Amino acid sequence: MAEDVRITEDFPVSVQLDGIVDGRIADGQALVDAAARLCALGIGRFELERDGGRFSLMPDGERHRGAGFGTEAQAQLLSCLQDIARATHGAVESTLRCTMVFDHGVSETLFRAAAGPDGQPTVEAVSRLRERRVGDVPTEAAPPPPWKTMLQRREIVVAIPLLVLGVLLMAWTSGLLDRLFAASAAGLAKDTGAFGELLAVDASSSWGDYAVEIRRGPSHPTTSEAWEQLLAGATEEVARARLRVVREGNDVFVRLEDGQGRFVGEKSVSLRALVTNPDGVVKARVQGRITAARITLALESGKKQQ
Repeated sequence: MAEDVRITEDFPVSVQLDGIVDGRIADGQALVDAAARLCALGIGRFELERDGGRFSLMPDGERHRGAGFGTEAQAQLLSCLQDIARATHGAVESTLRCTMVFDHGVSETLFRAAAGPDGQPTVEAVSRLRERRVGDVPTEAAPPPPWKTMLQRREIVVAIPLLVLGVLLMAWTSGLLDRLFAASAAGLAKDTGAFGELLAVDASSSWGDYAVEIRRGPSHPTTSEAWEQLLAGATEEVARARLRVVREGNDVFVRLEDGQGRFVGEKSVSLRALVTNPDGVVKARVQGRITAARITLALESGKKQQ
């Protein structure tokens, strides 16, 4: 349980930030200075985007080494975010999250907007501790199989037939034959799924794969006000979830389905390139399948539905 976790290390193994901070600009230079100090912390790149009288601040969303990101640097992170809030005209909005992985636990912090004692906008940190899970730290690459160092010259003649059989079996199980005879992308239906006209998707065939491109759709909002109107009008949580995924540039699944709508393959891809660039393109390569009939975008993995 989270209450049993005790973290004694000074520095995390890794640090990852995602989400977004945005609002109206009151002091543009103060925003630029605070963003520069955030980048200097060594926990990733922070992108400051200004659109008219509004700004958006986004971390790169990547996992970074935590060496050097001790309690002093963590306090500097919060201080920079509070400086950004003070440079905001009116309320600041924040969905920024920080995950720090330690040897004996994980600290998850939400930086949420708040009002300071003087009534000015500020940012406060709300944290919780939990146990480490599978996936919190990437696993090391597996060592080479021991048989590679055990083969002797006299065994080669015996091994050749087994090797040929193994290659044929690998070609079948790895999907190589599927890729060679994959259905053409031109004949596949392209569907943005739950995202509707927020996104647009297209695909072409490329060496046995499907080269998928995702762009902003005709209903993709161009201002923060438009986003807020959409969120306010979304009465169901699923609808709000898909809006948040597109607005924050989170991951979606490019899913392949057969003619009966059954899952046959997928690829997870980040929409971050669409957040700040109206002409941005998100590209993904999905392994071709003989039985593929449709490419669709989804919030969740299709593997869970098998």
